[in-house]
This record gives sequence, structure tokens and C-alpha cells, in this order.
Amino acid sequence: MVAKYKVLIVDDEPAARLDLKKILNTWHTDFDVIAEVASTQEAWLFIQKNSGIDGIFLDIHIQSESARAGLNLAAKINQQPCAPWIIFISGYSQKPKDLIRVHPADYLLKPLEEVEVDRALEWIRKNRPKNPKPIIVHHYVINRIGEREKHIEYIDLDEVIYVEKNIGTNSIKIYLLGNRILAEVTGTIKDWITKYENFGVAQIHKSYLVKLKQVRCLKPRPGENEVYKVALKNCPDELPVGGSEFLRQLREKLEKGQF
Repeated sequence: MVAKYKVLIVDDEPAARLDLKKILNTWHTDFDVIAEVASTQEAWLFIQKNSGIDGIFLDIHIQSESARAGLNLAAKINQQPCAPWIIFISGYSQKPKDLIRVHPADYLLKPLEEVEVDRALEWIRKNRPKNPKPIIVHHYVINRIGEREKHIEYIDLDEVIYVEKNIGTNSIKIYLLGNRILAEVTGTIKDWITKYENFGVAQIHKSYLVKLKQVRCLKPRPGENEVYKVALKNCPDELPVGGSEFLRQLREKLEKGQF
């Protein structure tokens, strides 16, 4: 059985919702429409009550709300630890200037053209696979009597904010949501890139990789116009970007929404 993507359609135009469902039901049966709503308020309530939504087709201009209703909802969705991908649907060819801030997977124009939907969904299939199973992490802690103990922990990739190489050892430090840190984890940065690059993880420095969903912005370092650091959403730390090639790859992934 083919694994299906569970998707939500948010659009205030019944005809537009029907057109999209027809395309999906006819040509993309691995995308299962579990609900359709006409407002961002209904969408937000549905998202809060239902886990496991893989993606959202989201109209930007909801006439009963505002021209930015879809963008505002996308910003809220992206704050969720397991945020679904978003494909924007719009009747306007000119994209909003701040569209990149909400990291959409694609931007489709109404009336929908099948070839454009095909292209967008093929990208989803290749670049947004289902999240992997929980990661088995072997790490060491110092117990109450000062002894070093080996622990085994199971974490979800969506819990990860960033990973840091421990200097002088073949181990890493993992920073997790909820201000949790696993300080001495068996493994390397290279291991993580090999296993999880297709799941929204990017190396930004020889000693750091980040979960792309956690990137808030790129900031020039003080007095250095071409050298950047990464500011994060759920962590006050700011991480250095290790040179022009890391910066180019990071920008490319962010602009394409590869997470």
C-alpha cells in the first residue's frame, strides 16, 4: 500500500477547492484530502485538533478576512514543532515580498494548471518524505555521584533545533525543544547529514548543522557584510555560517523551502 500524504485545503472559493480535489483524486491519489475549510480560523482549529497533517494547500487572500490571511496563518503554523509543508494558492501572479519568511513549498496560481500541480507535488514526493522513525541516541551523562553513565534515548527529528560538534572527540551535542541538551552523543556531524539531509537538516559550518524549520533569519556579523550568523526560533543561540559555500547552500534550501 502506498503511503498517503494527509492534506488540508484552505480556500474561501468552493470552485477552487473542487478543482484542486479533482486534480488530486484523478492524478495524485497519494495525496488524501482529509478536510477542506473556507477560513483561516476554521483551519487553525482543525490543525490544533488533528495531528498528522502532512501538508496544506493555502489560499493567501481570504476575502472575508484579509489579503494576508493565508500568510498570517502560515506564520502560526510554522511555529508548531511538527509543522506541515505549505503550498500557497493565489489568484495574483505577483508574490508578496515577505513570502519567503513563511517558507512555502510552492506558489500556484488560480485557475490551477495540472502541469503546475504535478510539478509541485513531485517536488514534495522527492524532498518532503515522511518523517523518519524516532532517532535512537546513545549519550553519556554524569550521575548524582559523579560517575559517567551511558543512556539510550529516543527523540523525534522535529524536536531538534541544532547539532554541534564537540571539540576533540567523536561526539556531538544536540539542542532540543524545551531547553533540553544532550551534551555527549555518540556520532558525528557527517553521520547526521548522511541520514537526515532530506528531512530538513542543513550543515552551516564544519561544527554545526541546523533544522531548517528553526531558522529565523540570517544576520551579518558586526562589521562584516559578507559573514553571517543564523538566528533561531526556539533558542537564543546564534550560530556562525562557515563561509560562502555553506551560506549559498543554506540560502538555496531556505528559498526553495526544502524542509
